[in-house]
Amino acid sequence: MDPLRAFRHKHPLYLVHLPQQLHHKNENADDEDEDEDEIEDEVEFVEEDCQCNLCKEHIWSFHICYYSSKTCNYSLHKFCAELHRKLQNHPLHPGPDLFLFK
Repeated sequence: MDPLRAFRHKHPLYLVHLPQQLHHKNENADDEDEDEDEIEDEVEFVEEDCQCNLCKEHIWSFHICYYSSKTCNYSLHKFCAELHRKLQNHPLHPGPDLFLFK
C-alpha cells in the first residue's frame, strides 16, 4: 500500500492494521446441561502502545487501523490522518474557509 503524505508530518505514514481479540464468554461454565449455542462472543479491546499525535487520544484495537511513521514515533488515527486541511462551505460555519493547523 502506498504511504500517506499528510500535511501534518514530514515523513510518509503507513496504514497499520490492528488485530482484534475475540474471546468466548461462558457465564454458566459449571452448568453441565448448557447448550453450546448459548456461548457468547466477547471482543476485548487492547490499548496500543501509542497515541494519536493530532488529537492526543490513545489508539485502541477497536480503531481497527491507524497510520504510523516507520522513521519516527509518530502515529495518527485513520480519521485524524484523513482530515482535510481546508474546510469549505460548512453548514455550521458559512463564512470564510476554515483551516486545520497543528
